Amino acid sequence: MRHSAKIPFLTIAVSLVVAVLYFVAPFGGDVFQALLASKTDDFRWYTLLTAQLIHTDFSHFGYDLLAFVVLSYCVEMSSIRYWCVTAAASFTAIAVWFVLQNQFQHYAGLSGALNGFFVVTLYCLLDVDKSKIQSTLWNGLVLLLLIGVVIKNSYELYFDVALFSDTRWRSTPSFHMVGMLVGFVLVSAFHGIERIKKSAG
Repeated sequence: MRHSAKIPFLTIAVSLVVAVLYFVAPFGGDVFQALLASKTDDFRWYTLLTAQLIHTDFSHFGYDLLAFVVLSYCVEMSSIRYWCVTAAASFTAIAVWFVLQNQFQHYAGLSGALNGFFVVTLYCLLDVDKSKIQSTLWNGLVLLLLIGVVIKNSYELYFDVALFSDTRWRSTPSFHMVGMLVGFVLVSAFHGIERIKKSAG
């Protein structure tokens, strides 16, 4: 049984941190540089997390924060446990990928982790109690949205360009794909656990 939140405290807390950091740590400033994940300066482990909470410009910040609020809210209201696991796995995977990959020497932004939340959000939306006809239509729309984002991320990864966004820094499509992969792994695990619980009950 899922333990959903009545008020999305976790979503609110992270969103406030991201919003405050955008104004406290403007691009190029000392605070921004201290929080930025960088392979060219003295490496600091804490930046693997803080870098995912700072943004280079308003377009970058606005899109990421809006997407996070929507996606995080959906997951948290469905299951607090899902939210905690998704956040931990997504942020950790992006941090590990930054260390392992060689294309980007700096990283900033929520977009990588957002893709993990995106896939888990769609899983939560699929699990809606509706009539058979409504459910078929709704689930079809959700799956079409998933296919669209997979195509978008694949296109960006292959051509190394960004679609629908124009930020100060280059897009980081490999981070988006890593986040999405984490989402698929989590959904598979969540679904398997749910099925085991149902069969045992």
